[in-house]
Amino acid sequence: MKQAINQVIKNQIELVKPSSVELWKISIKTKEIIYELQQRLKKKGIGAESFVGGSVAKNTLIKKDKYDLDIFVRFDKARYNDSEISGLLGKIVPNNAKRTHGSRDYFSIKSRKGDI
Repeated sequence: MKQAINQVIKNQIELVKPSSVELWKISIKTKEIIYELQQRLKKKGIGAESFVGGSVAKNTLIKKDKYDLDIFVRFDKARYNDSEISGLLGKIVPNNAKRTHGSRDYFSIKSRKGDI
């Protein structure tokens, strides 16, 4: 009985788990974006670091038609106050980024067709 339950669980995981090719594409795209953000931060002399969060970082991504990447930028609190950070982010995100105001500002960028 236990073996049958384990097989059912394994089968269900395979249904929702992205393929190794999808995970590889997501990893490559994530590294490209992080690298680009780090270069922009460096070029502008902004003391911050970018990193991946969300389901990609936690390795809990579920298979779907389109994926989103949660990328965060951590600023040096000793150097910047909260009111400056949104403006600084606006200097490093691509021109096609859409700003959404909330408890903190978010920037969304739609990928080109064929991108993850």
